[in-house]
Amino acid sequence: MSVHDDLSDLLTTLGVSAAFNTAEADFSEITDENGISLSTAEPVCVLSVDENGIVTGVTSTKFSPMAEITKENLLVILYRYAQYKNYDVSAGNGVELKFTDASRISTYAVDAVKWACGIGIIENIRTTFGPKKEVLRGDFAQFIKTFCENAN
Repeated sequence: MSVHDDLSDLLTTLGVSAAFNTAEADFSEITDENGISLSTAEPVCVLSVDENGIVTGVTSTKFSPMAEITKENLLVILYRYAQYKNYDVSAGNGVELKFTDASRISTYAVDAVKWACGIGIIENIRTTFGPKKEVLRGDFAQFIKTFCENAN
């Protein structure tokens, strides 16, 4: 089982609809990273949560379902899910990121990373965060556990 499978299972458990047929997604062409259409490939779990803004494509027409999930991607998904559920996401207000690689965090992910620091999903210390690194299963479990304990 991969992190992709874990994320799909998690979102389904949390009550977010998941589409297992690429035709159900809002993307006109769903391709992998090499531009190969997945509509004729094996059924791929495409999360149809873009309508709620929780998971969006890498562009308006490309979803990249087989791309790795980075640390910043997962935190954005959790942050957007918290917003979707009307949880208080103010914990990130005023947080100054101390990571030595904070400048590498994508603009779209900064608020999510600050919020994650604010509720204790990640520690905001002078060390390398690695926002573009793939989420390891242990990190995934830790992020989800802390989210479940602290997000409200």
